[in-house]
Amino acid sequence: MLTAIVTASLFGGISDPFHITGVISYVRNKPDRITPVIAIQNPTNALIVSLERGQLTGNEITPGMRVDCRGFTRTEANGASFLSASSCVFLGRQPPPVPTNTGIQELLSGQFDFRLTQFSGTLRDVAVSETAPFWVILVVCDRNNSIFVSVPVEAGTVARLYATLGLRITARGVCVPTDPSNRLACGRTFKVASEKDIQPIESRQILDGLPDISSIRSASTSSRPTAMRRTDTSTGTGTRAHRRAR
Repeated sequence: MLTAIVTASLFGGISDPFHITGVISYVRNKPDRITPVIAIQNPTNALIVSLERGQLTGNEITPGMRVDCRGFTRTEANGASFLSASSCVFLGRQPPPVPTNTGIQELLSGQFDFRLTQFSGTLRDVAVSETAPFWVILVVCDRNNSIFVSVPVEAGTVARLYATLGLRITARGVCVPTDPSNRLACGRTFKVASEKDIQPIESRQILDGLPDISSIRSASTSSRPTAMRRTDTSTGTGTRAHRRAR
């Protein structure tokens, strides 16, 4: 499988060409609303690519688009590393990919990296980082594992997610081995395209008997919910907002 996120170097530059033909499974707009991030998958490969301004113009960029995409690994001066498309050609449309239902343990193993997946778990933490203000970081747990989930911030996102603390939810998106930004220190992270990809699957009336967060054992030290302190998801000094389900 192609490696879509590489270890960041200390110097900006372009290296490691890539080429993939496949279907778009995930689209997330950056804060500039001009250069989206897309996930492309086919039966043998999957990766996440940042489009450049003007690419795929004249087409609404949505899941189900077939594209031929080429580019390079770009490393910014601050260490952030990502795949940047030098060309992305529209080939046609097909039904959007159906997410693969999986569990947190399988996501942590890396076997579904960059592929559209869906999993369920209990929402235990919500944090907004001062150093990555465009993301809300969640901790979602099952009885044995936990994983960080990154949600783009829009108006009202934080309040709505706080309202689901302690509930079982489903999350739909793509898992990456490490966040491409050096401003987040979350280890393996599950990224959703929008808040709409987080949905509660139970009501508060049936929450009795759920395990406390202190009883949950993480299979990955980089995904341990007990590591979530007021400096939890960033390399900065604190968070603007942080809540944990009791």
